[in-house]
Amino acid sequence: MHRAVSLLVIDDNQGCVDLLSGSLAQPGLEIFAATDPAEAIKIFERERPQMVVTDLVMSGMSGMQVLERIMDIDPATDVIMLTAHDTTDTAVEAMRKGASDYFTKPASPGLLRKRVAALVEEAQGRSPSGCEDVAGIVGQSTPIGTCFRVSAGWLRTIKRS
Repeated sequence: MHRAVSLLVIDDNQGCVDLLSGSLAQPGLEIFAATDPAEAIKIFERERPQMVVTDLVMSGMSGMQVLERIMDIDPATDVIMLTAHDTTDTAVEAMRKGASDYFTKPASPGLLRKRVAALVEEAQGRSPSGCEDVAGIVGQSTPIGTCFRVSAGWLRTIKRS
């Protein structure tokens, strides 16, 4: 049996949120959505989704700032950046800050669905702590689980560098 996996969609355009939420929906994936980046951070802190899809250019807080906040809270989170304002420098910056992927708008729904499906499958295979292999370590409390997830996130960030 697979664990439940959740995704947070963030875009300041309600139409984009609806389109993304609808096109990314699949069995085994719970989707949260927000049009306000500050509210999205609150949802992230409360729900702790394993994945986030966020626009880059938004009012109030940029997608890059959202990425930084999410990586500060839980660096094991897979974050996909979307933007209509594509530059190589921005893509490189997003990846260095921990983004899992970067798509330009209008993103191909098929490619985005395929990428999210791969991340869902990967998340379902991960232990609840976020670590692939913690052989020899005993502990299943919430604090040790958080420690495992943060360590796994750092490791993933180092591997991307």
